[in-house]
Amino acid sequence: MRQFESMLSLYYLLPRRSWASLQSLHIDCLSLGIDCSIDTLRRWLKAWVTAGFVEERTESRQHQYRQSHHQPFITDTQDTLLLHWLSRYFTPLLPNEAYSLLSKRLHVLQVASVINQSVSLSHYLSVIEIDLPILPHYYHGPLASIKQAMLQQSVIHCVFIGQSLYLQPQALVVNSQGWWLRYQITDVALKEKGHALSVMHLVVCLLWVEEC
Repeated sequence: MRQFESMLSLYYLLPRRSWASLQSLHIDCLSLGIDCSIDTLRRWLKAWVTAGFVEERTESRQHQYRQSHHQPFITDTQDTLLLHWLSRYFTPLLPNEAYSLLSKRLHVLQVASVINQSVSLSHYLSVIEIDLPILPHYYHGPLASIKQAMLQQSVIHCVFIGQSLYLQPQALVVNSQGWWLRYQITDVALKEKGHALSVMHLVVCLLWVEEC
C-alpha cells in the first residue's frame, strides 16, 4: 500500500508539457519524503509508461518523463463521440478552464468533420436518442458569471425576459424540460435576514447578468 501511494505521488510530480529527468524526479521524491533508490524510481516510471499514463524519451543519454497527453483506454474515435456529446449537451455546465480546453480539443480533433466523414459514427449517433435540451453557446458568458456567484455565494443582478431580479444563484439544473437556474431571493435582494424563497427560472429567458 505504501508503494502504491508513492507511485501515485510520483505521477502527480510529473509535468504535463515539459519533461523531467530521472535525476530531478529522484530529488523531488526525496524532498517529499518518498524514500526510494533511483533504480526503484525507474521501475515505477516504467510501470506508468507501460500502462500508458506516462511518456518517456531519451535526450543526451538522459531518460526524461512527463504525463501522457492522451490517457489510455480512450481511442480517438471514442474521444470524438464523447466530445461531441459533451459539447452538444453539457458545455454550459463546465468550469471556464475546462470550457477553454474543450474548445481547443474540438478544434484539434476536428470533431464535426470526423463525424460527417465517418459513416459508422454518423449511423451510431442516429440510433442514440438523448432527451436533453441544447443550450446555445452564446449563453456561456452569462452562465460563467452565474457559476462564479454560486461558488462565492454572492448576489448578482439577472435580467430575464419581463423580469429583473437581484438574486443568489444556488444551482444550474438540466433535465428533459429545459435548462433552469435555481436561486434564492428575499424582499430586499438578500440584504436583510429573513426567509429566502427558493425559485426556478428558465435559463433561455435570461438576457444578461451583472455583478453587484
